[in-house]
Amino acid sequence: ILCCALSQNTKLRTLDLTCNRLRADGARAVAKLVYVCPTLTDLRLAGNAVEDEGAELVLQALHRQSSVTRLALDANKLGSSTGTNVKDLLKNNRALRVLSLSGNDLGDEGLEKLSPGVSKTRTLYRLDLSRNRITMQGMRQFLPALERNRSLAEVQLSRNVDIHPNQLGEARAHTRRHEANLNFQPPDPDDVEATPAAADE
Repeated sequence: ILCCALSQNTKLRTLDLTCNRLRADGARAVAKLVYVCPTLTDLRLAGNAVEDEGAELVLQALHRQSSVTRLALDANKLGSSTGTNVKDLLKNNRALRVLSLSGNDLGDEGLEKLSPGVSKTRTLYRLDLSRNRITMQGMRQFLPALERNRSLAEVQLSRNVDIHPNQLGEARAHTRRHEANLNFQPPDPDDVEATPAAADE
């Protein structure tokens, strides 16, 4: 109902539905809204347990939507298959500047799947992959994509499985030509992040 009402709004720029238990069905409604809202620039869907199915609907909608510059899908129980949809989005979308995927479960496999999109994008400025169970092995496979990228100014990789600050030099050596700011912090079980937790079942 809300999305139907908002579709009539010709001035909507920010849609913040953080922690609203949307799940996949709610994501479907949001995707339909994205199609008909050319003024939307900031879409925040963190903490909604949309899972891979819901993320796919939203990401596919953004293929043909040229106004959204900021997308937050943090803490949505996303797995490795979302990496493919992120790759396709980054290859096709020419507006997205900030993409936040923190607090999911992309892992090394998901990182590998999205890497070709990172290589191709010329507009993405900030990418948050913190807390995604990424290992240093996965990071090493990701480095060539970062090396080819020319738009990213910041890649957030904090609190992944075994990526530590003392490995920052190795990563920077691969990204020296465009000097992206790679942010590493080790996992901290006592740390409380600002990013909301995914909605409970």
